[in-house]
Amino acid sequence: MSIAETYDNLLQKEPKELLNYLVEEFYVPLPEAIFTAADMDAASKLIIKLSGEYSYLTALLLYAKIAVRDTKRNGAKSDYEDMIDRRDTIEGSQTQSSSSMPQCQERYHPHRKQPGTADEYTGVHQGITTVGE
Repeated sequence: MSIAETYDNLLQKEPKELLNYLVEEFYVPLPEAIFTAADMDAASKLIIKLSGEYSYLTALLLYAKIAVRDTKRNGAKSDYEDMIDRRDTIEGSQTQSSSSMPQCQERYHPHRKQPGTADEYTGVHQGITTVGE
């Protein structure tokens, strides 16, 4: 099955069904703190996973925007409105995914300074840091 076929299959779901699917597939709970090196490794993997999910959702959103336009031109009003709901659902999931990445980085890498500042990276202070520090 090609990626376009997968996108088509997702865009055929009812808007609520699509929302449930996206929540099940792309919701990533963030742990509250890192206590061990294994926790840090898991956090790094989580950041990579979130980046991949964001890319996928971005592509799916672009596909949905095209489908909205096509449905507006060629479909019934109710189909068009449902396609808008699907697009908005995907956009919300993408926004949630993108907001989790910086939150995850801030939570797990509090020693990092803002990019572009004179002291962008200061190194890990006091070994492994936790949320409360």
